[in-house]
Amino acid sequence: MAENDIEIIIPEDEKPVICPKCNTVNPEGSNFCLFCGISLKSQASSNANWIWLSIFILLFSGLLFYFHQRISRLEPQKRIPEIPQATVPVIPKEVVNTVIEDFSANEIAETAPVPQKIKIPVGLVVIKDITGKVIHEVPAAVVGGGWVALPNRICLGGFQWVLRLSSDRELRLVGGIVGDYDKIGLWRIQEDQTIEGPELYSWSMDEPLAWLSLTGQNSPEPVQLESPNEQGYFIEGNLPVDFDEMGVLVQQDRLVGWTFGDFATGAFVWSGDEGKFLRTEIRVEDFYRITFANSR
Repeated sequence: MAENDIEIIIPEDEKPVICPKCNTVNPEGSNFCLFCGISLKSQASSNANWIWLSIFILLFSGLLFYFHQRISRLEPQKRIPEIPQATVPVIPKEVVNTVIEDFSANEIAETAPVPQKIKIPVGLVVIKDITGKVIHEVPAAVVGGGWVALPNRICLGGFQWVLRLSSDRELRLVGGIVGDYDKIGLWRIQEDQTIEGPELYSWSMDEPLAWLSLTGQNSPEPVQLESPNEQGYFIEGNLPVDFDEMGVLVQQDRLVGWTFGDFATGAFVWSGDEGKFLRTEIRVEDFYRITFANSR
């Protein structure tokens, strides 16, 4: 070794950095070559940049694959004409001359006659509190594929609502439509399930109106809605005193309103959109939280 040469001694536990220009061995972490002075940082930075770029490409590819799989599995909800495997009775629209059968919590009438060519599926709505205790049971006509009308008062404190169509068949009510000033609301079973029955239409004061009891064997009776007063989605009015039971109001083979007996006085007719265009606006659990404040 010449007198002016520099000897660089590297500890054995360090990884040396070799200069790409003069092949001088430099200590680990050196930014410049100790012999020729060329920058050694650019090579390390370049290697680090390639490493991070490779990681980014792998992550981006993984995200694209994940979202592609999620989107490919999503299928639009389809309205089906009836409940699969006959879990819900499907009532055909045909001429009937029978009358409604008496029913209780264990034996529920399936249909109620109306003046012309339709049959109305009738079930029992069971309202349960957060502990599972039944707090109300009320018969209800099913319209528009799966909607039932219920007075707001009987729904207070209800954590779970089910529509019982037979002693061993229940469908959960999941959401509904109710206005700020309405005394009753319209509630629906799950959107992917449908019960065939009469359509729901807005009441018209220019067409004949008939009332039919849900709990007795009375024939349809012509009535007139007195003192109509619009609330929100519903119009409240009065019927003669003889029509104070649970019942429905029909016009031209279409269901347009309800009476609830002791659960809610007066008569209520629908003033919103046609039933097949309706969508739920509030979930049952949200109604419970807003109106009952979690039992407080």
